[in-house]
Amino acid sequence: MLAFRRADLDQNIAYNFKGDKLINHEYAWPLKPGKTWKSDREYASGEAEVTREETCEVGSLEKVTVPAGEFDTYKISCKSFFVNTLGGQGSIENLRWYAPNVKRYVNLQRRGWYGSRLDSQSKDELTEFHLAQPTETPK
Repeated sequence: MLAFRRADLDQNIAYNFKGDKLINHEYAWPLKPGKTWKSDREYASGEAEVTREETCEVGSLEKVTVPAGEFDTYKISCKSFFVNTLGGQGSIENLRWYAPNVKRYVNLQRRGWYGSRLDSQSKDELTEFHLAQPTETPK
């Protein structure tokens, strides 16, 4: 089970997420410091079609402490740029601290711009983490 707390830095509201309700970001395996990758996507958002380009880079290995504990992580920096069919455009910056033993990020800081205006800021932190117990295979 995974549980995250999201703090909306613009409104100072906390949200709790459990299970797989969070987006599982795409990574280029294996992760190692200095590795970079790009991904392009097209998707619908409301009545608009969106085209997004994202570039990511794995930074240094870091120990990170969040409410769920201390984890060895890869710090991953991603920058996205998007345009939509209604004439909107913007960018998103994500810093993710990916913990291999959790198989997901344990901390995420996000800032988003619509045009040149800072539109949103948020931070997700892992609050709980429990490894599944292995099950015995019937003989």
